[in-house]
Amino acid sequence: MVPVYSLQEVEELIREEKALLIYFSAKSCSVCKTLRPKVWEMITGTFPKMRSIYVDTERSPLIAGQHRVFSIPTILLFF
Repeated sequence: MVPVYSLQEVEELIREEKALLIYFSAKSCSVCKTLRPKVWEMITGTFPKMRSIYVDTERSPLIAGQHRVFSIPTILLFF
């Protein structure tokens, strides 16, 4: 998963990609650290064409707020 820190970049990816997974997490979340590699493995194995990005909610709270993410981990899919 590629980290993204700009709201503008996230919005562009949502518009341009046919399938996009956004994984919202934070460094302080132990559940997120355990779940993220499992989600990454599942997505790349099952849906290799799906683009996946990572948003750190502590570093980019504006992105989380714009997408109404109030708890982590949160996974959003856009088609």
